[in-house]
Amino acid sequence: TVDVDFQVKFNDKWSAQVEIEADGEGTSPAVHYNGAFVQYQKNENFAIKFGDMTYSEGAFDYYDYNDPAVYAVGMKEHDVRGIELDLYGLQLAFGLTRSGADYTCSNQYYDANSNPIPADKACKSYDVHAAYQFDLAGQALRPFVHYQNWQIEDESEFHAGLDAALEFGPFAIHAVYGLHKDNITKSNPKF
Repeated sequence: TVDVDFQVKFNDKWSAQVEIEADGEGTSPAVHYNGAFVQYQKNENFAIKFGDMTYSEGAFDYYDYNDPAVYAVGMKEHDVRGIELDLYGLQLAFGLTRSGADYTCSNQYYDANSNPIPADKACKSYDVHAAYQFDLAGQALRPFVHYQNWQIEDESEFHAGLDAALEFGPFAIHAVYGLHKDNITKSNPKF
C-alpha cells in the first residue's frame, strides 16, 4: 500500500490537498486518484473544507486488519464529496457519496416489482457526519454519528458511537463502541 498526499499552501489561510493511492498484492499495484479538497483555515479553531473527504471512526492497527476501508469498529471509510466545518473540536460534514467509493454501490438493487434499479440512481446517497473531539487531561473522547441515505426506497445507513483513547500512567487503552444499522427500513427500524 502506498498513500501519497500532495499539499499546497497558497497563503496563511488557503491550502489544498490531492491524494493518490496504490494498493494491491504483488509488486505493481494499480495507482488511482483518492480525493482532493481545498481548505480555508482562519485559525486553529475554525476551518472549512470543500471537496473529497473520507470519514472513518474507530480504526485500529492489528496485523493485517489495519485498513480502515475494510476494518473499523466505529465506522468503515465513507468517501464523501461535499463540505466540512471544523469549529472548536466539532466536525460537521455534508455531501454526496463519491460514486463507486462505497461497497453498497457495487450491489445490484431491485425495486418492489423486481425491476433492476439503474446504477446511477443506486449509487447516489446523501451523507451527514458529525463528531466532537474532547481532549481532557491527556484523555481523548470522540463521540460521532454518520447518516447515509441511499436514493433507493428503504435503504439508509446509520453509525454512531464513542472512540476513547485513554492513558493511565504507562498504560494506554483504545476503546470504541459502535452502533450500526446498514439497512434501515420502515418495516425493520431496529439497530
